[in-house]
Amino acid sequence: VRSSPAVPPVPPTNMGNKPPQAPKLPTWLGGPPSGKQQRLDNASKTGVYTVQDKNLSSFPNAALEIEALRFLKIENCSLQKLPGSIAKRSETLQRLELNKNKLVSLPVEFGALLALQKVDLSNNLLEALPDCWASFPKLKELFVSNNKLQGLPASLGLAGALQLLDASSNKIASLPDALGDLANLQDLDVSQNLLVALPASLASLKRIKRINLAHNGITEGGVPSGLLTETPVDHIRLEGNPMGSLKDTAGFEEYDKRNEKLALKNIDQRVRTGDLSQGLGTAEQFKAMRQ
Repeated sequence: VRSSPAVPPVPPTNMGNKPPQAPKLPTWLGGPPSGKQQRLDNASKTGVYTVQDKNLSSFPNAALEIEALRFLKIENCSLQKLPGSIAKRSETLQRLELNKNKLVSLPVEFGALLALQKVDLSNNLLEALPDCWASFPKLKELFVSNNKLQGLPASLGLAGALQLLDASSNKIASLPDALGDLANLQDLDVSQNLLVALPASLASLKRIKRINLAHNGITEGGVPSGLLTETPVDHIRLEGNPMGSLKDTAGFEEYDKRNEKLALKNIDQRVRTGDLSQGLGTAEQFKAMRQ
């Protein structure tokens, strides 16, 4: 019996009907730029350099060569050190956001960044802040929450433009008297620390509106009466403290009127914006809004 001749295998067809893709060329042969290079190219045009959720072995020093760099954000990148060369951008850098990293300290050259308006160092491992805050005449917002700070430097009182200070979730046992010199401060968050009292100097905060003291060790008399009588503060959070209420503090009636006015303003805002998904609330909810 004669066997049939072997049939040659049929080459696989292009099931997806897609043309074969040419191999990617390296950048030096005209290929597309890498993600790192693309980031630098964009930053050169916009002055904004951002990198997030990367495991950086070192600081991206190339970003500091961008002469017009005004916004530098390195978030959640395991960054352990800020180089002294950051001073190269002393006249241009306005926003520095280094949250969710592993910074233990800041270099002396940090104080050379004279143009800073916002600094976010939250969620790091900082044990102390440098005593250089008089160098930042334009600084408006400072975030240093969730670190290991045991105190705040007195020179913070010299950051005269500061409007918001968030030092929550640290190990701060006392605040410097110099904070009372922050004439433009409106928001102060020192919740979840080890505070037992506030300095009387805070009665000099002429623009303060909101203070968060929740979850500290504030005891009776720990909130100076001048804070209620001499400032426009209208919202103080005290939950989680031995001192659970301000009712026995001199000036409470004045503060309470401002607080009630704030709560009514919030309700009015909800009415005007149509945010009535949960109704206007009960008397108990209104009371809770004023806490």
